[in-house]
Amino acid sequence: MKKEQGITLIALVVTIVVLLILAGVSISMLTGENGIVTQAGKAKDETEQARVQELVDLAVNSLIGENMGSTNGITPQMVAEEVNEMENRDDVYAEGSEFPTQIIFPEEEREVDVDLEQEVDLNEMYEAAVNEEDIASTDLFEYEIIDEAEIGAVTIGKLPSKKAKILRIKQEYCSGISSSDGTYENTNYEIIYEGEKISDTLIIPYQVELDGEMYKITEVNLHAMGGFDCYSFPEVETVIYPNTIEEIYGGNSGYFRE
Repeated sequence: MKKEQGITLIALVVTIVVLLILAGVSISMLTGENGIVTQAGKAKDETEQARVQELVDLAVNSLIGENMGSTNGITPQMVAEEVNEMENRDDVYAEGSEFPTQIIFPEEEREVDVDLEQEVDLNEMYEAAVNEEDIASTDLFEYEIIDEAEIGAVTIGKLPSKKAKILRIKQEYCSGISSSDGTYENTNYEIIYEGEKISDTLIIPYQVELDGEMYKITEVNLHAMGGFDCYSFPEVETVIYPNTIEEIYGGNSGYFRE
């Protein structure tokens, strides 16, 4: 009899299974989460994001250099215009009018977060000659948070974006308050802080730290706290408010702004 050489059905099935496994491994290496194609795409994406980030950084540094090293007066629109000028284009724009914001690159479908902290100039903040150490201690007052914006507060020494209100001067720092027969006596009281009487000038702080976050003070009420003294005001010759203040409350007149 004549023998014929061939492959058995079992061997054929095993071969096909092995080939399928190898094909699956190859496809996974190419297109899987850590595959060559996926990683190449991520690298391209990161490179493009780094490129637009670098453009924004260069624009910011250029503006700061032109501004004698200061960030004051620089706006998001100025950053966008600087990028356009550097790239000879006109489509890059700022999403918001204040920092923090995003610089949008429509062509690349990219956006870059920018939080350019504005330095605080006390002379402009108070429109007067004010030293940081002369500003009233934030411990002197009680506060209420009035704006928990999504934008995070910036570091101390800078102007925060979140807002808070001075509710009152703490009772523990007030003395000389009087009342009779349960009626209000709009009697001035003295502020005693750390053993010293504040009588000449009270400089209202422009920011306060509450629960680890910085808040800009935008409203002030100089009432003392509680009891019959709620319509009493401090016996201080001059009160200096920062330009962050939007509303001042006080006395039976309710609202007033000096």
